[in-house]
Amino acid sequence: RRRADREARAARLVRRAVRLDPMGRAVVDPAALAEAPEDLARAVVARVLRCVGGRVHAPRGASLSRAFARLAAGEAGAFTVGGCLVAARGGAVEFAREAAPIPDLPVAAGAEARWDGRFALRVGAAPGGAPPYRVRRLDDRAWSALRRGAAAPLPARARPGLPALWDLDGPLALPHLSAERRGGAPLAAEFRPARPLAGPGFAPAADPC
Repeated sequence: RRRADREARAARLVRRAVRLDPMGRAVVDPAALAEAPEDLARAVVARVLRCVGGRVHAPRGASLSRAFARLAAGEAGAFTVGGCLVAARGGAVEFAREAAPIPDLPVAAGAEARWDGRFALRVGAAPGGAPPYRVRRLDDRAWSALRRGAAAPLPARARPGLPALWDLDGPLALPHLSAERRGGAPLAAEFRPARPLAGPGFAPAADPC
């Protein structure tokens, strides 16, 4: 009963303090965390790190304590913890996936796969792409090649942690902008982390925050 009560309280605080968008980026209201008991606020920060970082377990001990202390103190600047890049942004705190450790994932046309513990992927048929295919993080080369013709911008800190489809000729598709090279295999990506923020009842917002 105590655990169920704690989970319910944490879920309510998540809904009040955290905005999560389909790109796997979370924006946290530090004022809402400051109003909550410290142990509950720490638990929510741990959940955000686990979700955005695509991990089964959140950081614990000294790592979590240092991150929470920096957030509670309102320190400016960015830092990394638990596979996340954490940065102050206009009175809020932004959590995005740290890009450096993300490995490439070989995929086949028509396949479904999970990438980086965060995204469920589906690779469409390939009328003109040049296999083999691989999914890799959206680096500068892919962004430069695929952003032309895209309908919307991407948040700068979220961008390097997003998946892009590559073939032998280079960047092929970027699902979060519905951008693809002509004749290439489309890539669909749904943010579906290994551990959700607050159970099955909590879903990402329909529009990016």
